[in-house]
Amino acid sequence: MKLKHLLILAVTSSLFLFQSCDKEDPKPDPDDDPKTTVKGCMDPKSFNFNPAATEDDGTCQYASATEAKFMFVDFTGTWCWACGDYGAKMVQEMKAAFPNNMVVMEVHKGSSDPMTSTTGVEWLNYWPHSSTPSFVCKDSLVSGHPISPSQSIANSFLSIPAVVGFHHEFTQTEGRLAGKAYLQAQAPLMGKINLGVYVRGHGMIHEQQGDDGSAFPDLEFNTVSKKYPNYVHDYILQAEATNQAFGTQGFADGAAEGEYFTVEYAIDFSTKWAPEWDIVLIAWQKHQGRYTFLNAAVYEK
Repeated sequence: MKLKHLLILAVTSSLFLFQSCDKEDPKPDPDDDPKTTVKGCMDPKSFNFNPAATEDDGTCQYASATEAKFMFVDFTGTWCWACGDYGAKMVQEMKAAFPNNMVVMEVHKGSSDPMTSTTGVEWLNYWPHSSTPSFVCKDSLVSGHPISPSQSIANSFLSIPAVVGFHHEFTQTEGRLAGKAYLQAQAPLMGKINLGVYVRGHGMIHEQQGDDGSAFPDLEFNTVSKKYPNYVHDYILQAEATNQAFGTQGFADGAAEGEYFTVEYAIDFSTKWAPEWDIVLIAWQKHQGRYTFLNAAVYEK
């Protein structure tokens, strides 16, 4: 009887072992295998889209500046009494009307003005004018009193959503500025599209010719020389980072919404530059040798 019980136990154990060995282990999920997982940005509309990524890691980068801004150019000179009084007042009046959507570019002219630049000379040639100061709103030279026509141009431009957006990354080393600028289509684009990377100066103290000092009563004014000896100049167009007055072409035949291109640059600091500066990105559309302003963004250092 005891032997019978032992035989039954042995047969049962053998069956159990046979069944346990016969059952296959479940296959591992390849998505759970860290060797096959590629982390990265999975959004095709981002600047750093990784087509090989299998897991989005939240690092996608997009245009950081998509709001419409227009450009207001003041052609000026330290030798020009109307520039120090009338011209500066016009810029202030426009800034008061458009405090968040206007990008000012001061283009200095004249051999005695220390704030002239190569890019500025090319802009002067592109927008020829007979009187100083003169003004450009968006991309149109404004004659006569600039406020009314400029406000009309600006309001019309700002009533339409921006067609391009921007992003910018830069690094400053001693004596050198380098970076990468991005332009992304926010709507379908036509034709050739350029991106200009402009270095704009602020806080340059230099004498400025005036009339009688009444325009800026808080500033010191020499009634004999008719100059403001400690005039502070801002928004100075100092350079285009790729040495091209209207930037670098990125789209040769338009672009679909979401498409983008980049401009990498490196430029040495000049002893002529103002002590403070920022970067202005401007998008241009080129057609038959003319440039249409599309949008602008300012990036502080």
